[in-house]
Amino acid sequence: MDIQAFSDRLKLLKVADRDRRVFGAAEHHYDLRPPVAEADVRAFEERCRVRLPEEYREFLTRLGDGGAGPCYGLFPLGVFRDDPSPGRQEDSIGDLTKPFPHKVAWNAGEDYLAAAPNFSEDEDAWWGWREEYFSPRLIDGALPIGHEGCGYFFLLIVTGADRGRIWLDGRSSDDGIMPVAGDDGVSLTFGRWYAGWLDEASKAVGLPPLPIATRPECSGP
Repeated sequence: MDIQAFSDRLKLLKVADRDRRVFGAAEHHYDLRPPVAEADVRAFEERCRVRLPEEYREFLTRLGDGGAGPCYGLFPLGVFRDDPSPGRQEDSIGDLTKPFPHKVAWNAGEDYLAAAPNFSEDEDAWWGWREEYFSPRLIDGALPIGHEGCGYFFLLIVTGADRGRIWLDGRSSDDGIMPVAGDDGVSLTFGRWYAGWLDEASKAVGLPPLPIATRPECSGP
């Protein structure tokens, strides 16, 4: 990632999009929180027994601890949902030390749907069945780092084959869990995902694309 290019583009967007026309900009205003100290990142990693992917780690320590980003922006480190209350975080993640369980887009199958209890006959059983679909174990190895509204969360994979790449949790609308893919169909790395957002926001307000070396289709895997 070209951290300086990202920083420069955010400054341009802040001026060019004065009316905050880009989706989510009225929430984050293209501002980032101050970077995280290396010691605080290490403390998070030790507590969660995981090593953060390098692109994301570099973003946190050199650019900012959340703020401006796709849709409503990025969460601060340690916040996993749009409600930042400390007591609301634990049930928002699975076991970060376990590999992310999905290789391709996933959704509940016909067997699960066929097993649905009758809500009017046993409401408790229905809610128990429904909770299976939202089980944190289905996002083991993944860190929610932002959201696009309506309960859709961007996931950064921290453990498993897709480590460092972005998926989307759309279970709130029964859409399952799916990779956020580029034109090649491969899930985007954090850097490519963020650069892609900067490019799309730039296009929307009449700015030129990012310098060629930082554009998403030219980034490394």
